[in-house]
Amino acid sequence: MVSSPKRKLSELTVETPTPSTSTSTPSLLSYDAHRKSNVTLDGRTLRAKTCIPADTTVLEIPFASLINSSQPKDYASSVSTLRKTSSKLITDDDLAMCLNLLDLMSASPPSPYIACLPPASAFLETLPIHFSDAQLASTLKGSNVLLSSIASLKAEASCAFSEVITELRPSSTLPAFLHAWSVVSSRSFSVSDPTTTASTKALVPLLDMCDHSRPRACSYFMSPPPQAAAVAAVA
Repeated sequence: MVSSPKRKLSELTVETPTPSTSTSTPSLLSYDAHRKSNVTLDGRTLRAKTCIPADTTVLEIPFASLINSSQPKDYASSVSTLRKTSSKLITDDDLAMCLNLLDLMSASPPSPYIACLPPASAFLETLPIHFSDAQLASTLKGSNVLLSSIASLKAEASCAFSEVITELRPSSTLPAFLHAWSVVSSRSFSVSDPTTTASTKALVPLLDMCDHSRPRACSYFMSPPPQAAAVAAVA
């Protein structure tokens, strides 16, 4: 894994953008991480500098700063219109999120959160969708069901790329799309949309850097409007 230099959480804090009716994608994803305790960013992990009591709120991430199928840009309807082949493994929401992520990854300079995401190389040895046929044969020899599932996933990714990604982002490459999908599939959360109360899949800046392995050292929830924030608290 490629390590990042230690940075104070304050160095990753920028102002949350004012909501806009414009459909253009912001050049930077901005977010406001309100620190509620003494934490620092070590590589891609948030660490406590001191002991944090249970039930302490660590972060509050405004819903407007999340990356999902409809923000920063609403790609949901375009994906649904363009997609001709049904998919069980890569959903329309996944594709729309990938498009937003590709937009943000191509921005110069990248936002602080995007700059902290794992590079494509970090997934090459961990996610089978990146494995060559030789790697799959040696790693999953005899596991015909898994080999078949991975082959289906690769085929669906290739189809989604040609049907949707190339139409909406002609400059994107298949490796770039697979990188975006790897981030979406491994780092997104299911959260409640405060405007509809419906469940939505989203990338939540900084929350994915808390310890959310089981048993969890950190829990999260969506607070109701008008605050409408993803709140991370020490369990």
